[in-house]
Amino acid sequence: RIPGLVRTKKGTLLAVYDIRYNHSGDLPANIDVGVSRSTDGGRTWSDVKIAVDDSKIDPARKDAKGVGDPAILLDEKNGRVWVAAIWSYRHSIWGSKSGDNSPETCGQLVLASSDDDGLTWSKPVNITEQTKDKDWRILFNGPGNGICMKDGTLVFAAQYWDGKGVPWSTIVYSKDQGKTWHCGTGVSQQTTEAQVIELKDGSIMINARCNWGGSRVVGVTKDLGRTWEKHPTSRTAQLREPVCQGSLLAVDAVPGAGRLVLFSNPNTTSGRSHMTLKASADDASSWPEDKWLLYDERGCWGYSCLAPVDKNHIGVLYEGRGALNFLKIPYKDVLNAGGGH
Repeated sequence: RIPGLVRTKKGTLLAVYDIRYNHSGDLPANIDVGVSRSTDGGRTWSDVKIAVDDSKIDPARKDAKGVGDPAILLDEKNGRVWVAAIWSYRHSIWGSKSGDNSPETCGQLVLASSDDDGLTWSKPVNITEQTKDKDWRILFNGPGNGICMKDGTLVFAAQYWDGKGVPWSTIVYSKDQGKTWHCGTGVSQQTTEAQVIELKDGSIMINARCNWGGSRVVGVTKDLGRTWEKHPTSRTAQLREPVCQGSLLAVDAVPGAGRLVLFSNPNTTSGRSHMTLKASADDASSWPEDKWLLYDERGCWGYSCLAPVDKNHIGVLYEGRGALNFLKIPYKDVLNAGGGH
């Protein structure tokens, strides 16, 4: 479960996901973050390897309860690949408490990195103390992928739960290639799993799952999450949802189209089905229905992640039921979708 996807500087596709060994339920459970590599555009994939192992985060703590919900990003400046995940120690992450940032009190935000195209991964580093306000109950990444901004700033979408347990989507970012990390403020209450892109003007757009249901919350920040403005597409039927994770991706230099922003989620307001890819040619200002491509109408678990495969194709890694599926879709298919299949 919980797909993340990125294309490395060498053109390799790296897929990350939860390995849920014992059952399909969330943390706390026997879960590691797995990784598979494809060097042929997604036609074949390597055997499952471990990117983040909960037993290696803090070996002195023997009774860890799993690590999961991964997000992956590529540092475009040096080729390093980062994975963020949430580590649960001794208790449910949903039972995290405020007042203390220790693993005994709350879920922990951890990172691992790879400098060899995803073949091997560093020992996980815990960045909770750097990023989480002690008054919050928990802070963790939004599953899927993160971004490297044009100025080199690394950004993962995230969410924190305030002292009352109310969730807020936000961002976690690094301006020094991952040495130190910082956290923004919340975009809107009752927002959870989110994804981000850099807009053409250098601001960051966040697109978030909303517990109120029906549609997504969309916000924009010009100051790395210190302040947020509501976007015109926020809480509109253009981006409807059944309360589920979704994927947002900006791609430059698409042949015949230029810059496209793409969005994937279950395109329905109840249940998880009708997995749909949407394209915006105006920097995510609108999502016209003639650029909605239904790619799987079956009932599913609904999480997805987008990454470019090559100059003519977008890749989507998404949850069916009990399996992750990968599709390579021509950009022209979504641009010419006509709102149909």
